[in-house]
Amino acid sequence: MAKPSIFSKNYEKAVKKRRMKLLVIIVAVVFVIGLVVYITIFKNKKLNIVNKINKKTETQNTNNKTSINNEEKSKDNSSKAQVKEEKIKYITVNLNENLNVKISYEENGNRKIYKDVINEKDNSKIYCDLNPSKTSLLVYDEKTQKIFYVNDEGKELDISKEQYVSKNGTVFSRENKIKNDENYLWCSSPRFVDEENIVFISRLPWLKSNGNKFIWYGKVGENKYRYIKNKQGSDIQFENINEKGLAVKIDDKVYYITADGKIIE
Repeated sequence: MAKPSIFSKNYEKAVKKRRMKLLVIIVAVVFVIGLVVYITIFKNKKLNIVNKINKKTETQNTNNKTSINNEEKSKDNSSKAQVKEEKIKYITVNLNENLNVKISYEENGNRKIYKDVINEKDNSKIYCDLNPSKTSLLVYDEKTQKIFYVNDEGKELDISKEQYVSKNGTVFSRENKIKNDENYLWCSSPRFVDEENIVFISRLPWLKSNGNKFIWYGKVGENKYRYIKNKQGSDIQFENINEKGLAVKIDDKVYYITADGKIIE
């Protein structure tokens, strides 16, 4: 832009006109710069909003998928649990006038496959043991020291040892013995050796509350129990059944009891 001559007649007008043109150019440049900045900011802001919307939509879709998967898994687990629960049934067995126990089982054809025993009054005093095929079980009442046998039809049989006859012919009954001596161990821990033979621990034939313990054995239903004379100990614990027989730990040494009452190492 040419600078007006100071000697010109129209110098002042020319100067004003020149200043006006400069002002217009400056305003136009500022406007253009401002417009560019505004458009850039608007685009970035719009892009951020779109990204946030897309991200939120993706998150919602993921959450919905997760929720649907969790609901499907929950329904599937609930369905499986319901099917399993429907398979488990219960029978109530009256062991005596003061003792009823609830036994869980599953059906296999016409046979009951037993699971567990529940005593709603005092479960801590009731114990059970299943035979190897789980088609019958022993129920032991710690309070009375009695043993009950339940067969695959759910019928119970009292197989307790009710009396002991000493060498001189004196008869000692289970009921009177534990009534007069509450610490006496008449019978405890009945276990199956095989499908129909059982063992239990007792102080008998020793009639005092202290001293060694003995292992008694017999066949279910015969009520003829004998004790193993050559093995006794202050601490006897039955363990698992294997090919040798029922493992038993007598004073920290392990032996095996066979179905006919023999004890081997």
